[in-house]
Amino acid sequence: MPLITGFSPATSPTLKALVHGLARAAPTSDPPQPELVTAALDKAAAAHGWLPDERRRANHDRYARHLIYADPRGRFSVLMIVWAPGQVSPIHTHRVWSAVAVCQGALTETVYDRIKSKKAPVATKNQTHIAGWSRFYPAKTVIHRLANRNPDNTISLHVYGISAAQVSTGINVTFGETPNPPAY
Repeated sequence: MPLITGFSPATSPTLKALVHGLARAAPTSDPPQPELVTAALDKAAAAHGWLPDERRRANHDRYARHLIYADPRGRFSVLMIVWAPGQVSPIHTHRVWSAVAVCQGALTETVYDRIKSKKAPVATKNQTHIAGWSRFYPAKTVIHRLANRNPDNTISLHVYGISAAQVSTGINVTFGETPNPPAY
């Protein structure tokens, strides 16, 4: 997944602050300090106008993932996801630590549990998260699905404890079919 051309910590003070905060939170490839990860995401999500306009448009066939930063040491990658109305992720868990923040709009998160008597995970909780919400997820701890159930586009930031080279294949373990796979 290529980086957005011309968009870097050198050209965006908000991205620079986000990257600095994430580097402090994850000084090694070990699990980071969750409260520092979400603090960095919260500041970036609260800032307005820093995400590139040309990448704020939705892909109406599938949600659009844009790599906005790749840590040169491979500790983490930062993606911006643009969700058109009605778009949903597959039911999934993450192989690596991750964090998400809603920048614009709202995401509905459905959380699932594994029940031994059932093949597929079972939905246990639905919650809508509005702009300004963030959460950290340790690796392989939560099975969930994210969806834009709103009439307007939603934009979210996602940080994964993985190198950019592994973003397309190394993050998710999915359950069942993929309703509208991401565009890269």
